[in-house]
Amino acid sequence: MANGNDPSSELAAAAAPTMREISRLADTAPPRIAAMVIYIRDHLFDPKLSVHRIKEACRLRDNSIALHFHRILGQPPGTFITDRRLAVAERLLSDTWLPIWKITDLLGYSSIQVFSRAYFRRKGRRPSAARKDGAGESVAAASIPSPGEATPFAAAISLESDFLRRALEGSLEDHEAAFLLSRLLELYPPHRRAGSVACPK
Repeated sequence: MANGNDPSSELAAAAAPTMREISRLADTAPPRIAAMVIYIRDHLFDPKLSVHRIKEACRLRDNSIALHFHRILGQPPGTFITDRRLAVAERLLSDTWLPIWKITDLLGYSSIQVFSRAYFRRKGRRPSAARKDGAGESVAAASIPSPGEATPFAAAISLESDFLRRALEGSLEDHEAAFLLSRLLELYPPHRRAGSVACPK
């Protein structure tokens, strides 16, 4: 399992098979459909990617182009995009230590909730369940490092504002919460916890 030190390189590695597949489809498609497929490949993780944007970029004014796309490739453009993003998501969940909120961001989803719903609709389970199945016990073990021990998972989760915001909202994934709690217990042993810190009024 990769260490997750460079999210962009993790994404590139996980996306490589999908990008090759999309390129093969573009090679065999009619010119107008091929142009759409290539645009999708080059902007797959753009949060603003949409059928309207693809048509504009490819200068296609034919309102039936989505139907032609469906006929040639077996899926409408929106489904095609979602399925390719989620194929990459599966590899990121099983092959990297990247936290799910970072995967959400890398894939171009607006929130964990949107990503989780899309994943559940296609795969029948939540991303957190896919991670547990794909990584086995290694993720759970790495989520709770021994005192002073550096782990790939610990390196992947930096205390960025989004992570802290989600922690305060109570919306961390289970493995993220386990990591945070173990780290806090490590930083605040019993002699520092019992009555030693006054809460602000």
